[in-house]
Amino acid sequence: MKILKKNEIFQKTYMAVNRPFCAVAYLLFLYFGCIASSGAFAIERKAEELASKKVSEYKIKAVYLYKFLMFVDWPETDNPDTKDDEIVLGILGKDPFGKNFDIVDGKVIKSRGKILRIKRFGDYNEKLDLAQCDLLFICSSEMKNISRIVKGLKSKPVLTVADTKGFLEAGGMINLLISNPKVQWEVNMTPLWWSNLRPHSQFLRIAVRVVEIPKINKEKGQPFK
Repeated sequence: MKILKKNEIFQKTYMAVNRPFCAVAYLLFLYFGCIASSGAFAIERKAEELASKKVSEYKIKAVYLYKFLMFVDWPETDNPDTKDDEIVLGILGKDPFGKNFDIVDGKVIKSRGKILRIKRFGDYNEKLDLAQCDLLFICSSEMKNISRIVKGLKSKPVLTVADTKGFLEAGGMINLLISNPKVQWEVNMTPLWWSNLRPHSQFLRIAVRVVEIPKINKEKGQPFK
């Protein structure tokens, strides 16, 4: 049985979740990081069977947040603010995902060998321990606080994601975009580099925009003047 390489899996995931009617593809890709080719064919057959059932925007975005945990490398030393056996996906602000993460909350991510925990912080305040997250989704309701949020997480191994215009320019790492009806993303490499987070090459190739804001001198680890 042919086993898909990681870049092939990523491409199939991207194609599957960007078909606006693939409910089964959403559920299956949410659970499996590595699948055999026969599994991929099964997903395609089910997708065709349910072509009339619409998948919501935030179900699709939930898939991407989950997959980002597999296509970004964290530092070898674990985040001192989190438990060794857990991966924390945090949601800050007014949560638009509803129950879309319930299916994976508390489940083991096999490719990482750790339990995924979904943590909803609610509204931002300075006492929140956001550094415990591996990935933090910052909701649009908190964009007024974005400068303080990203400043507090600078150099921390926390992948910051949002879906709001201007997020990269404010210091965020990944911004999700809707392009009728696809979900795409843009990436700011500067805060990723400062936090020692390394996105995989295929992840960057599919991004619609990859920037360095501000431009950095990687030898010195400082912005260019």
